[in-house]
Amino acid sequence: MLKQEYTNCNLCGKDDNTLCFEVEEKISGAREKFRVVKCRNCGSVYVNPRPSKTIMSRYYPEEDYYAYRPYETKQKSFKQRIKEIIMEHIGNYPNKNEEKFWVRWIGKFIAQTWKNSVSVVVPYKKGGRVLDLGCGAGKLLDWLKRHGWQTYGVEISKQAAEYGKKRGLNIFNGELVEAKFPQEFFDAAVINQVLEHLYDPKGILWEVYRVLRPGGLLIIGVPNIESYESKVFGQHWSPLDIPRHLYHFSYETLETMLQKTGFIVEKMVGKAFLIPHSNRESLNSLKKESKLKLLLCFFKVYLWKYIRYIFSDRKDLFGEFTTFYATKR
Repeated sequence: MLKQEYTNCNLCGKDDNTLCFEVEEKISGAREKFRVVKCRNCGSVYVNPRPSKTIMSRYYPEEDYYAYRPYETKQKSFKQRIKEIIMEHIGNYPNKNEEKFWVRWIGKFIAQTWKNSVSVVVPYKKGGRVLDLGCGAGKLLDWLKRHGWQTYGVEISKQAAEYGKKRGLNIFNGELVEAKFPQEFFDAAVINQVLEHLYDPKGILWEVYRVLRPGGLLIIGVPNIESYESKVFGQHWSPLDIPRHLYHFSYETLETMLQKTGFIVEKMVGKAFLIPHSNRESLNSLKKESKLKLLLCFFKVYLWKYIRYIFSDRKDLFGEFTTFYATKR
């Protein structure tokens, strides 16, 4: 058996939980099962016991993990071009094609139509300092640097950090606390699809609070454990990503954690992607189940979900992933 460790709830500190389900990991080849539990006191969902830090690297193969891969900036895919248009328009970045009305109009149409297909949007601040925690090879940092930000990244993978450095990015290889940034140094910080990976998310938020200036913006993107897809797929839900994802946040638990660490939540945005890649992965995981169950889940996530979305009066909170925008008091 691999070395595991028990932990109390990171949100409230209690050691009182109930089993949600067991999940077999499919990354390392060991196919070991992990327990996903829910705190009876605060509702936080997390893996317990979890892999110790000494063995966690086996679940992050550097040659294969998506966030560590090199990226292209010259020959962009159609999907990447659409994503950048959305980030520019929603983030109010200066218009490079201001004289071309039709270009501006098409860009605005794309941005408003597919704005929920982008996990995080960093509002424009010329010359502002931004931190990307868990920046991988630096794809977002590269884009922000080209759009007027002073960029800083923190990345645990040496390979990914070195790749970003070769592209001229300022990336610290290690933990956030080891970087020892000055107090109140940053105007904005991004933690996108990273907080759920951390052993001490609340402790990291306290450190982010320290390095943000008063009124500074924190943007966090995480999978939503209370999403419709999560309830449909259960232990087969792809964004569980056991055991890499140690914590599984809902709107309520992440909002509580942000408030406890001194932040004011300004808005929460549900990300309702049109045809999520995660749905395909979740359905593939269900192939060992009955065909009837597979078809029923397919119907629920590719048809019934969108009927529910159309008639929902809280579309801002509807989505498999969620993004929080919070400010430092």
